Amino acid sequence: MVRREGVSVEYDRQGDVVITFVHQDAVEAYRANKEEWHDAFIELIQTMKMPVRSLKFKTLKDYQEGIVCEV
Repeated sequence: MVRREGVSVEYDRQGDVVITFVHQDAVEAYRANKEEWHDAFIELIQTMKMPVRSLKFKTLKDYQEGIVCEV
């Protein structure tokens, strides 16, 4: 798992990359400029050399409630 600027990146049990917004500020910033965030996620994942089958996003609240939003 990697954490960066209020966001964690990890694999789930199905082998999908899951990006969790750990802070509310990160959720709001993501909603304001999704394209820029997607570029940053792609760069982060490439830097980590993580193979990506699919990408999922969730907020800390979603994580606590077991909700995942697929992209």
